[in-house]
Amino acid sequence: MLNTPEWRAVFPLLTVFDAATREFLGQFYDACGNPDPAATVESFKTRHTLARQWGQFQQTRPLIVEPISTGIPFKVGTDLAAGQVAQTIQQMRMAIAVNALGLPAVAVPVGVAGGLPQVVQIIGPRYREDLCLDAAAALEQALGVLTPIDPR
Repeated sequence: MLNTPEWRAVFPLLTVFDAATREFLGQFYDACGNPDPAATVESFKTRHTLARQWGQFQQTRPLIVEPISTGIPFKVGTDLAAGQVAQTIQQMRMAIAVNALGLPAVAVPVGVAGGLPQVVQIIGPRYREDLCLDAAAALEQALGVLTPIDPR
């Protein structure tokens, strides 16, 4: 959705973003390639098809728990390192897909490994934020509330 031709045309004109955000979006656009208007229309059709199929899937599986990222968390301050934005997009593909489909989800810290936070995402059916929040509360009850990590 951030890579539609319309958004790409407007982005350079916006002055509300700080330098780091502009850098991130610039690398994001490089990783995503140049949008094609016809492909953009097709992607919206595909999104609606996937949203319908996902809704059918969740009729029998109302909550899905999955890692927020398929890679290890990056260290604070390395998010704009060479190639890191493209890698982050790849590693967070499930979280990005869930957001693009408009599904409610909540990220819950579940531990620390190597000094870095470990997080799962709980995904619910459309309009069922309550199920996600109830599941997150149950996880916190079972694991305890993890305090924020010092980002040294």
